[in-house]
Amino acid sequence: MDILEFAKKLELEGEAYYSHLAQTSPSKAIAGIFTLLSHEEHYHYTIFESWKKEIPNAPPIESSILGKAKEVFAELAKSETPLAEVSGGPQAYAKALELEQKSIAYYSDAQTKTYMPEHRTLFKFLIKEEKKHAVLMENLIEFAKRPSEWLENAEFSRLDS
Repeated sequence: MDILEFAKKLELEGEAYYSHLAQTSPSKAIAGIFTLLSHEEHYHYTIFESWKKEIPNAPPIESSILGKAKEVFAELAKSETPLAEVSGGPQAYAKALELEQKSIAYYSDAQTKTYMPEHRTLFKFLIKEEKKHAVLMENLIEFAKRPSEWLENAEFSRLDS
């Protein structure tokens, strides 16, 4: 399997997993974050799909997922919803974090092996995007373990994009 096909497979795996988490989340707010992540993974897939035809001249659009997540957590902090209901499952979020780390490692390796500057630029972009997703997953894991404490103590600075 070539680099692009494997990368597409990684992105589809992430998209499917985030879609599943969105559908099964007991919290609409958290489900919204997973829907956004699913859409971003699909966008990354389309980037690789377009590489088959032509390397794009313009850089891909950077996501604002961390800023949006910060808004969600700020709303959760003000919410009357019992936090036990929105915590979700740390194990599910840990699996998502593993998927992000797998993508980061793969794209980092691919970036060093390609001779095309355009590919290096796009891999660098995707590494940055997947790192944002990993930060978000790390925060969701902490939130799921101790939602009240996390929201009370959080300044949400870890989610600044």
